[in-house]
Amino acid sequence: MLVNADLRMYKGKRYGLVGRNGVGKTTLLRMISSGNIQLPSHLSILHVEQEVEGDDTLIIDSVLQADTRRQKLLEEEGRIREEMGSTSDK
Repeated sequence: MLVNADLRMYKGKRYGLVGRNGVGKTTLLRMISSGNIQLPSHLSILHVEQEVEGDDTLIIDSVLQADTRRQKLLEEEGRIREEMGSTSDK
């Protein structure tokens, strides 16, 4: 268990978490993803469960779908394109 631990992460870097089975990697990532552990706003977290229910989804698609910030940007792009299309028709 970590008590009063410090972790330094720097903007523009990517990090991975490695350790033996059962030492709490997934628990730590879930706590970070849920907001129970505060991180600086310049850090973005992408958490994809290691065991997902089987379907025909490609691995890359599962990872991309987990990126909610990317999804929101794509939705915003779609809205902007629709607005631009509707104004160019006039």
